Amino acid sequence: MPTKLEAVNQILVASRYGPVLSLDTGGASDAAIIERIIDEVDQRIQLRGWYFNTARKVTLSPNGSDQIEVPANTLHIDSDDTSRRKKVVRRGDVLFDLTNNVDTFDDDLIVTYITRLDWDDIPPATQMYIIAEASTQLAEQQPPLDRRGRRDHDIRIRDLREAAIRAKVRAEQENGDASDFNTLNNAEANRLRGNRNDNYIRHSR
Repeated sequence: MPTKLEAVNQILVASRYGPVLSLDTGGASDAAIIERIIDEVDQRIQLRGWYFNTARKVTLSPNGSDQIEVPANTLHIDSDDTSRRKKVVRRGDVLFDLTNNVDTFDDDLIVTYITRLDWDDIPPATQMYIIAEASTQLAEQQPPLDRRGRRDHDIRIRDLREAAIRAKVRAEQENGDASDFNTLNNAEANRLRGNRNDNYIRHSR
């Protein structure tokens, strides 16, 4: 699992720059520019919603002001399950009830939301997908200096795009496998609960 610094250096070296010893977050160096591109791509990809950053059917309760606070680092949130008919939207750090045009709630709300995780909490396959996409974006922002370099530039862009597609497929496969595993676990848990209820009914007769 690469650290953020290793991710930046991987792109620097691939772009024929020298590696750096530390991040330059917020700076003007090549490393800082690459880190910003990684962060932009990171947020865009995480916004899709993956098994590792999506919390489903979570019950949120109103606070002392009858407002429902949005969980920290939330990229997207919507009502779900039995609360699905309640139309809500995020307004700052709280939810807004579009149906009644208020930001207060009388009852709990069931939601599904997508969280933006820190770099170190992202699975390796998705990290590599982000790095591949960031590498492509950087190269596309750096056109060749002359016509003679156009062919080499076009070939490099093509190779980077193909690498990004492969990385995306691996990340999506991991996501699908993990999602299937979680679904099977939930189905098995439900089956076991059903068996226990059936046993209870039979023994109660």
